[in-house]
Amino acid sequence: MLECGVGGGHHTSFMAPIAKGITAVDLNTIEIAKGKNRQFNNIIYKEDDIATMSLSSQFDVVLAIGVVHHTDDPEKTVKNLI
Repeated sequence: MLECGVGGGHHTSFMAPIAKGITAVDLNTIEIAKGKNRQFNNIIYKEDDIATMSLSSQFDVVLAIGVVHHTDDPEKTVKNLI
């Protein structure tokens, strides 16, 4: 699972108990998300820009709750995540 714009890790905490693995990405709140979800060992955190990041993995689920419209070019961002 790829979680784009992880923020403080609120949604991550709901998904982590049932997900095989989560890659949680955000520009500046990774440390907050790590702190909130320190009990889970199936989360990889990346500090990166979802509009331009390069991913070497494919994901079964891509989650972006309330984040894409905050990017400079939402259409480009979605294309980058596909």
